[in-house]
Amino acid sequence: MKKNLFTLLMLFHFSISLFAQYSGGIGRGDILNGCLNPSNGGIIGSNHSGCSPYKPPSLIGIVAPTGYAGTVEYCWQQSTTGSSQGFTDIPNSNNADYNPDTLFATTWFRRLVRVACKDDWSNSTLSNLVQITVNTSPEAPTGDSLQAFAYIATISNLVAIGNSIHWYDAANGGNLLLNSDTIHNGITYYASQTLGSCESNKRLAVRVELTYFKTVKLHLFLEGLFDNSSNNMIEAQDVDLGTGLASPKYGQGIADRISVDFFEEVSPFSPAGLSISGVDLLTNGEASFQMSTNLSGNYFIRVRSRNHLEAWSAIAVPFGSGFIDYDFTSNAYNAFQAPGGNDPQAMLSNGTYAFYLGDLDQNLGVDFDDYNLFEPFLNEGTYGFTIADFNGNALVDFDDYNIFEPRLNEGDFAQYPGMP
Repeated sequence: MKKNLFTLLMLFHFSISLFAQYSGGIGRGDILNGCLNPSNGGIIGSNHSGCSPYKPPSLIGIVAPTGYAGTVEYCWQQSTTGSSQGFTDIPNSNNADYNPDTLFATTWFRRLVRVACKDDWSNSTLSNLVQITVNTSPEAPTGDSLQAFAYIATISNLVAIGNSIHWYDAANGGNLLLNSDTIHNGITYYASQTLGSCESNKRLAVRVELTYFKTVKLHLFLEGLFDNSSNNMIEAQDVDLGTGLASPKYGQGIADRISVDFFEEVSPFSPAGLSISGVDLLTNGEASFQMSTNLSGNYFIRVRSRNHLEAWSAIAVPFGSGFIDYDFTSNAYNAFQAPGGNDPQAMLSNGTYAFYLGDLDQNLGVDFDDYNLFEPFLNEGTYGFTIADFNGNALVDFDDYNIFEPRLNEGDFAQYPGMP
């Protein structure tokens, strides 16, 4: 019995010696004292990728270490040099899991495992390797920092040079804007670009300057210049004093020039601060011009000429778009008519309508003050471009008187909103 017990003890001692020889030098006391590093460091996970700066999710201990005796301790390591070199300990990382900081370069992670009874990490056990790939974010796109547009523009009109441009309302974060979103004067918008899967961290700042050009197109006839045979106006003539020959005062196709003003739609119908003079009125009755304004409400239009009664639009015309088109010619009452007022325009032979002639002194009525201005021109038979030459043939004669007299007799007057 004693001999058999002795034999068993010898076999146990021999087994411990063999284990120590083939397990990396673990001493017999490691097992006997309950202090044995893991034989397997477990598995951590997992690989991730993102754009710099990249905050990866936590690295998780998926499979726990095995084959140890004692209390397990951990030490996480990281390297930006490579998967097999440059690893340094991460302080205060004694945990099965690890939550990395924001990364700016590709980084490799691994986890060391030992038992607490060991004095150092020299014989600790490694986990698998995890790679966090950090892709370089592109620079901001390029472009002009100040971009100007006429009247209305959208995000799609902004220009930034880069790949897959996105526009935002803030330099960082903010709201992603749609191409159809309207841009506003004085506001700064921010563009990023995307290369691969990475969007630029920096953004191009673009300040918008809107030049509110509106195109105005008017249709009107001046009674004195209207030619019944062509249903258009003639070109007002002037005389070259050197040759005595008459030619169009303002050039071919231009009947005369007018002035245009705009007024508020509510009493007291104050001027809107816009006055355009010297507008070419074509012989076909069209007058077009552009103006720079941010007016967007409804406004009355007033048109004046040098020797006709002024006329106002019958309504306050909407200025919400970049194009305003108003026709005085198709109806007498497209010109403003005050309560109890006479017809606001003269009817022409072709059924269209024209501004009344005769207001030489521009006092809003055709009266004997105008006749007193007209008579000296008539008596002298004045040549050239004058206010008394209603029919525009560069000569003041009885042809002008014959079309002036009916207006004088009728006492026509201009009509406008809020008139007394």
